[in-house]
Amino acid sequence: MELIRKEIEPGTVALAVSGEVRTSNDRQQLTQGVEEEIKKGVRRIILDLGALQIVDSAGIGAIVLCFSHVKKAGGTLRLAGAKGMVENVLRLTQIHRAIDLFPSVEEAAKNFPASH
Repeated sequence: MELIRKEIEPGTVALAVSGEVRTSNDRQQLTQGVEEEIKKGVRRIILDLGALQIVDSAGIGAIVLCFSHVKKAGGTLRLAGAKGMVENVLRLTQIHRAIDLFPSVEEAAKNFPASH
């Protein structure tokens, strides 16, 4: 798994996740990436899943954990760009009921609620 940071605007960051999120190492890398953004004061985080090819239960668990950390910090986590197998897994697990899914990072970056 690779994680690439892109600042959209002050306080809003997209983390592009590529490859696979299937191991505990991948899960730790993803959650640490989000936690680092929270420590920097970022409260609007988008996980860009456009280049993610495989996600399993460990990956879903990592996404839910990231959502929990961001929410606890008074922020918002959104998912963007999921397609194919990844989108199917997200919808099958009904994660979209808790975390908003968007077709692109640009769409996800619009109209974030104000941070607490």
